[in-house]
Amino acid sequence: GADRLGLVARLSECISAARANISASKIITIGDDIAFMMVVSAPSGGADALRKSLVAAGRQGGLRVETSRIDVSTPEGKIGRRPSLGGAACARVELLGVDQPGLVSRVSSFLATHGLNIQSLDSRVYSGAAHATDGGDHGA
Repeated sequence: GADRLGLVARLSECISAARANISASKIITIGDDIAFMMVVSAPSGGADALRKSLVAAGRQGGLRVETSRIDVSTPEGKIGRRPSLGGAACARVELLGVDQPGLVSRVSSFLATHGLNIQSLDSRVYSGAAHATDGGDHGA
């Protein structure tokens, strides 16, 4: 939904009131919109009430809230082995280059071809950055 002052506070108050804990989160704004992803552990038997509270608070703030039960995995960014991915190795990869159409597609295809899974992807174009305009492959 649209980013507004107090949205993070509104949702985190629901979580706190339920005596639940945020063990991992990602909050991002894209344009005028905001998106949250949180791993929340709730006391036994409290998950359904927390879900209802979050959905109601989100609705009041103009957000769509979706919840699901998950199995907690290795924290993001940790280098090591991931049992949930068949023991695959984890690493952080950072790529900085000239923006061009299809760049994310080519990089993600390259990684997949080599058996590498993308756990998290952040991309942005910086103001004043040069753009490749000839449509050619520039070694991405």
